[in-house]
Amino acid sequence: MDLGRLTEHIICGSISFKTVYKSKTGGLRFADLLDKVSAVDPEVRIRFTAAHPKDFPDEVLQVIRERPNICKLLHLPAQSGSSSVLERMRRGYSREAYLSLVENVRASVPGVGLSTDMICGFCGETDEEFEETLTLMEQVDYNVAFLFPYSMREKTAAYRRYKDDVPDNIKKARHDKMVQLYRRKCERLNNLEVGNTHLVLVEGVAPKSGKLIGRNEFYLKVLFDPEVISGPGKRNIEVGDYVAVRILEAKASVLTGEALFHTSIREFYKDGSWADRHSDKKYDNSMRQY
Repeated sequence: MDLGRLTEHIICGSISFKTVYKSKTGGLRFADLLDKVSAVDPEVRIRFTAAHPKDFPDEVLQVIRERPNICKLLHLPAQSGSSSVLERMRRGYSREAYLSLVENVRASVPGVGLSTDMICGFCGETDEEFEETLTLMEQVDYNVAFLFPYSMREKTAAYRRYKDDVPDNIKKARHDKMVQLYRRKCERLNNLEVGNTHLVLVEGVAPKSGKLIGRNEFYLKVLFDPEVISGPGKRNIEVGDYVAVRILEAKASVLTGEALFHTSIREFYKDGSWADRHSDKKYDNSMRQY
């Protein structure tokens, strides 16, 4: 199967995958599908996104843990940190259930990164309910977050049931608070990676700096100088290459490092598992207070 060097990152989308599909359709469980896709080419990175938090069974986590080419950034869209807001959103889970899921994910896949979606200013959201969103972000330590002020959409349950009654200026102020908190948390997490070596898939050249740019396992941008490096043989770095990069500097949205050698997914992890390279010690204190 010729996937090409520019298509080395497969994204599987699922709005809300279920643990078991009806047998009469002939479909596979998502865990089985993910396992089969990851086995097609062990040198192709695979991500899946937009999974609903309540549909994250242990069998899926097991496949993610065992397959080094499945990226270890998992998308758990919380939407809010308030159980009462989640109930109005009809999300089907509480804050406590979500935190239990996060704890299970981190226990099942050591070193895993988490991304999320968060909304502020949903119908009737009080100051206290918004503060619960901030405290959830504090506790979980997301690697990536997509943050939005609420905007009413027609033909939705919220449109039929509620009023979009949070003023725009309050939505903006709350959104600004979320962004500030997220950036501060990201910078702290990313600084913990300084000195570590990451597997980076090269995507191209950064237009401003002229440095090469790629993505690590957490889908974070990594910048480094173009240069001739070893393994196997010395050659220039090209788009589509896997490169081991030592991180030298970290900001909230980007890492900067030095390229060490050419490598592959299997070569990079041959002396140890994902868990051996990525302990989750950075989260030891973040999940203690529910």
